[in-house]
Amino acid sequence: MTNADKNNKTTRRDRLRLLLNGINLHFQNITSLTIGGVVHQIADITAKITADIASSDTAEKGHAAWLQQVEEERVSHAIVDPLVSGLKQFVRLQFGNTEAVQATLADFGMDPTKKAVVPPATKVAAAAKAKATRASKATKAAPAAAAPESPTPATPPATK
Repeated sequence: MTNADKNNKTTRRDRLRLLLNGINLHFQNITSLTIGGVVHQIADITAKITADIASSDTAEKGHAAWLQQVEEERVSHAIVDPLVSGLKQFVRLQFGNTEAVQATLADFGMDPTKKAVVPPATKVAAAAKAKATRASKATKAAPAAAAPESPTPATPPATK
């Protein structure tokens, strides 16, 4: 049995219950014990152990209730999140997504979406990286779209 197995809450409560059982069976005629130089009444010891077991039981029940509430919350989120997403899309389609309707969107707790602004330095770095990649792989830039060849009318050869 590992140390972790010996010290979890369930086994601790079980050990305390066995300890109480042993006290009740074997210490019936003893009224007090001296532990660490301090005299303790058997009734006080059993009361404190019983209270500790009760508080551990209460904490476990509270923890189980909390876990149940968390699970219910997750289920609720799973149901509501797609609805909220669809509602936000509907609001943006209904009222628009521009600065002009910012007040209306704010009523729904939304802001107009903003287009990401890429700084010029980032664009230059990306272009240089793409050029270096093409050079290292010996590839060329994407070919320009070729104009469709139009058939030219055949001119008869000149005769003498």
